[in-house]
Amino acid sequence: MNKISDLLSVENLNRVVVVLSGTFLISLGLYLFLNSNFGLTPFTVMINGLTNTFGLTFGQTSIIFKLSVIISFLLFTDKTFGIGTIINAVFVGLFVDLLTLIFGSFTPEILAIRVLVLFSAIITVSTGIAIYVSEDMGEGAVEAIMMYFKSKTGFSVKSVRMSIDIGFGTLGFLLGASLDIGTLIAAVAIGPVTQRVFGVISNVKSRS
Repeated sequence: MNKISDLLSVENLNRVVVVLSGTFLISLGLYLFLNSNFGLTPFTVMINGLTNTFGLTFGQTSIIFKLSVIISFLLFTDKTFGIGTIINAVFVGLFVDLLTLIFGSFTPEILAIRVLVLFSAIITVSTGIAIYVSEDMGEGAVEAIMMYFKSKTGFSVKSVRMSIDIGFGTLGFLLGASLDIGTLIAAVAIGPVTQRVFGVISNVKSRS
């Protein structure tokens, strides 16, 4: 009973709202990537490859993949997960499908606007990742992979994120998804931007 009361405390509910906000930002960023027509994030390239292979929606594929990652960690490692992990696993796919259903495709014809959409997508995804990881309620499945290998190798968030992004992009390409300049930019940029935003958030929290 005490555990339920703790979970439903105002502090924890506020943290859940923050995690949901970060998750929505990630979804919005992925939606922007999908409409920039410059290529997708490496993870989204892989999801698109799986989507094309199995004939599911982006959201369905994302949810199945992330829940599979969570179950694999639980079975084969001593890693534990929090409610934030489940929120991310389920809601990123739902939010992207919902955004697509409501707004459809809006790919701009003007090159400069497409570039702006691409860089907005990178900043939005990276900020979303940093926000919900900072609440320490359980990383998303992809971020769990990132933080797991960071703890095992001692490498920086930037280095680990770039490495797994390259792996995701390669797998997606092998599954028939397309790669473009935006994929390369995302693979190089998301790690550093996430680390920078995470550092800012940590500094703000340490002062409060």
